[in-house]
Amino acid sequence: MMEKSEISISVTLEGSNYLIWSRVARFTLGSHGLWDSHIMKAGTSKKMTQEEIKFTRLKHDNKWVQEDQQTLGIIQNSLFPTILKTHSHVQTARNLWETLQLGYGSLW
Repeated sequence: MMEKSEISISVTLEGSNYLIWSRVARFTLGSHGLWDSHIMKAGTSKKMTQEEIKFTRLKHDNKWVQEDQQTLGIIQNSLFPTILKTHSHVQTARNLWETLQLGYGSLW
């Protein structure tokens, strides 16, 4: 099995290509067991607040936190530099996904 540090999304999000990027990203993350646990976790649909992020990090073990940071890095590495710069403050994989979806999902 491929190390998580070697996982990459083969399409770079440039903005207007959100639809294809999101599909490739979802399949890539899903094929490595990262989609359900870090993007769609617990079946919730709302963006996490800072308080919820802190609680989630306390609630989950270090392995989950490490995997979430790896997932965040995988997504960040697939972003065009200006998009990455704009969204570098986002702290969880799920929040980055939702932020990108809100910002670029309607462009296609």
